[in-house]
Amino acid sequence: MMPMFGKADIVIFSPALPPRDGDDCFVRFANGQTAFKQVFFESADNGAAMLRLQPRNKRYPVETVPSETVSKLYRAIYRYQRIDGEESGRVSQTDWMSKLTQAENQN
Repeated sequence: MMPMFGKADIVIFSPALPPRDGDDCFVRFANGQTAFKQVFFESADNGAAMLRLQPRNKRYPVETVPSETVSKLYRAIYRYQRIDGEESGRVSQTDWMSKLTQAENQN
């Protein structure tokens, strides 16, 4: 079953567990940009390691990037979901990515 993520869901990522093909991951690019995508490990025609980054939201395009452009992959391991339908206390994607960046810099 494919996990679905809602606006008010909280996702926990593990820096200790290696990502597997098809895992949902927090992706940190070498240029500092970040994304939350499903990750697939692939090879280019010349044998170079590539990553296919598949968004869960079908409105966004699939990206295929050289693996060296990605500095870190954190595998999603837990999803906490509100069951009362409320979205109060919601943290935006930008806010939680910023908080993760701050936590990384402290370590």
